[in-house]
Amino acid sequence: MDDFDRLSLSIGRDGVDAYARLMSTLVQEELALLVGPHIVVCSSRDSTTLAYTGPYPDGLTALIAAERDAGQIEDDDLEFRVSPLLPP
Repeated sequence: MDDFDRLSLSIGRDGVDAYARLMSTLVQEELALLVGPHIVVCSSRDSTTLAYTGPYPDGLTALIAAERDAGQIEDDDLEFRVSPLLPP
């Protein structure tokens, strides 16, 4: 018996269908955030340094840039994050 069958037994078929719809919606929303311009945010852990690069055409391109930048800078105090540029 797999996890889906166990879930079906515990909450019923309608609950499983609702869960599947919810998960599908969440995945689609997260994937939609990868499309469109993104920036890389570099900050120090103590928040005294903050820098941005980009915009990049999409989330994957920004992630590749963040990985490249993090590999070129040897400072454990810096954090690199990728963020979508959302409309105001």
